[in-house]
Amino acid sequence: QIGIDYKLNDKNRFGVNVRGNFRDSERIRLGSLYTVNKDETQLVFNTESKNPINYFQDNYGITADYSFQHKNFKLSFLGNYLSVKNKQEDDFLNSDKPTSQLLSYWRSDLLNKINIYTGQIDVSQKIGETTFEAGLKLSDTNTNNMIRYDTLSTNKQFIFDPTRSNQFSYKEKIFAGYWAYSQKFNKFQINAGLRFENTQSISNAVTIDSVVSRNYLKWLPSLSASYAFNKSSELSLSYSRKITRPVFSQLNPFR
Repeated sequence: QIGIDYKLNDKNRFGVNVRGNFRDSERIRLGSLYTVNKDETQLVFNTESKNPINYFQDNYGITADYSFQHKNFKLSFLGNYLSVKNKQEDDFLNSDKPTSQLLSYWRSDLLNKINIYTGQIDVSQKIGETTFEAGLKLSDTNTNNMIRYDTLSTNKQFIFDPTRSNQFSYKEKIFAGYWAYSQKFNKFQINAGLRFENTQSISNAVTIDSVVSRNYLKWLPSLSASYAFNKSSELSLSYSRKITRPVFSQLNPFR
């Protein structure tokens, strides 16, 4: 990770941050199964399993921010790009332990790619004991997930297994904005705000040939009030409406 934060003058500041996470690893998992019948006079299973794994991770992101401040006015901008790529290759081998005969062999190839772009601008103005705030934010997310299984057939060739394989993509754009107001009257303070979020999404489950498109708008108000009796006692009341979104892995119908 590397970054720079530069103060242009008393009013302007600019910063850039670059971060990355890269990993390439190999490991193997071993297992065995030994089973006899109920009276322990006959061997049923005596197998061993091997699972070599090759994992690769390539994640990096860039963030840039700028702020301008003059007296009681402030303007700020934030931009961010994030790239996530995970790849894993597995081999699953099951053999009869006494004879070393191969009983089954299949491979899996997993690929997960996510790209996220965000941009945000915020402004605030303080007039006496009153503060006004407003902002806009745009985010664009593209995620692609694919897992492929191939099974070794009797003629020693790997055959694609469509019943266990999966391909899923999800695209989402969110345009959001907010307005906030706060006012202080001696020991009494009130805060009010209104936020909106417009979401456009397309999910494509290629495996089951299912495409779902959504476009919806949500209004999210908030209101709070507080009264300070003294330095250690305060009474406050608040109301807010929020939206909770699932993580991308929860959106995949085949996982």
